[in-house]
Amino acid sequence: MTREELKAALERLPLREKEVRVEGRPGAWLGVVISPEYEEISELDRQSGAWSLMHEVFGLKGSEAVEFVYTFSPTDLEDMEAQRAEEEQAANDELIAQAAASS
Repeated sequence: MTREELKAALERLPLREKEVRVEGRPGAWLGVVISPEYEEISELDRQSGAWSLMHEVFGLKGSEAVEFVYTFSPTDLEDMEAQRAEEEQAANDELIAQAAASS
């Protein structure tokens, strides 16, 4: 399976609006599908849809070349970015506190 084949398969997901990316390397592909429609779809149903499609297109054996398919809504991405920013701020605050304590 090539990057282009996986991307074409993920483009077949029945979502009216989506962004599809494929990262990684042969045998260890990571698919990323971002859609506002995922706001109303559970993670279980998102994953079931993606993997059912992978198995339909590539078969069980061929699907082994895909490590994971991320299925995000825009809100998921915003939440992850906010969490990352909070963790970064906490780490910076800790470094400042340690530097102040050692002064």
